[in-house]
Amino acid sequence: MSQQLEVLSCAMTELVHQTGEEARTTSLRIAEGFRKSHKNVIRAIEKLECPEEFGRLNFEPSSYINAAEQMSADV
Repeated sequence: MSQQLEVLSCAMTELVHQTGEEARTTSLRIAEGFRKSHKNVIRAIEKLECPEEFGRLNFEPSSYINAAEQMSADV
């Protein structure tokens, strides 16, 4: 294979951090790491077909202040 696909723009340890026994990340970190638009990552998460309980337990909404000093949603 002569062409390689660049997937990550950072190390995996920058995408996921450990809290106790849980691995955690945010949609913003995933968007930055994979060089994708944050709104597209959010949309992909929202379109996931998974049991409601799984989604509720694994995708907790949060918010942050963006570069324009506006409140933005994160998962």
